[in-house]
Amino acid sequence: MTLSATRVRALKEPGRYSDGGGLHLFISKARRKSWVHRITIDGRRRDIGLGGFPSVSLAQAREKAAANRTAVAGGRDPLADSRRPAMPTFKEAAHTVHEANRPRWRMASTPQAGWGVLSDTQCRYWAACPSIA
Repeated sequence: MTLSATRVRALKEPGRYSDGGGLHLFISKARRKSWVHRITIDGRRRDIGLGGFPSVSLAQAREKAAANRTAVAGGRDPLADSRRPAMPTFKEAAHTVHEANRPRWRMASTPQAGWGVLSDTQCRYWAACPSIA
């Protein structure tokens, strides 16, 4: 039986309530409500937390669960995707390396000259491209 927004608000008894498609509303003994999407990834059952109610509504939980199902169908692992750090652009990575090496250069003009050449020639082309890490 699928859940409705009214029923979700009215539920108080601790337990697990299914909405279908692997989406569950968990109510703890402390009466806290949270959404969990139970899905199989590479043959292993995984529980993906979607957030607590009322911060995450029933409609939002359904959208997140649908996105997870789409990701798994496309061969991706939504848990690994959410844990993966954001990849810097080429310009950000180059700037980080440049700043890390700056103390090693003896001449005061070297850092500015090096960054000027790099930013003028490479970063214009690669600025929006993610770096290869």
